[in-house]
Amino acid sequence: SRLQTQLTTLKIEMDEAKAQGTQMGAENGALTEALARWEVAATESARRLDQALRRAGVAEAEGEACAAREAALRERFNALEAEMSPQRRVPRPRPRSGSRPRPSSRSRSRSGPSGGCRRPARRARG
Repeated sequence: SRLQTQLTTLKIEMDEAKAQGTQMGAENGALTEALARWEVAATESARRLDQALRRAGVAEAEGEACAAREAALRERFNALEAEMSPQRRVPRPRPRSGSRPRPSSRSRSRSGPSGGCRRPARRARG
């Protein structure tokens, strides 16, 4: 009778352990599926980040090249302007009385890039 009670108790514990194992297996399956989805999302995010970093690198290189071209053009412009300065001392014809004189190109600030190198903003993809 005592052995029978112990056997019954062990059988109940085994059934509970089996049920718990089945439940844990189901939870493990759900967690494994969720992990797979997260891994796919992480891979896609990493791919997008890599693309964005490459585009940023290209844009930075293009910006630097543009700034260098702008500086070279500004230097050439200044050299040409200096060459022409003796010629500018010749009196110019006065503008007619209704027209306004154009503002001098020297009146603009010349420090840093002019902004002519900036590309228009891309539309957000969605």
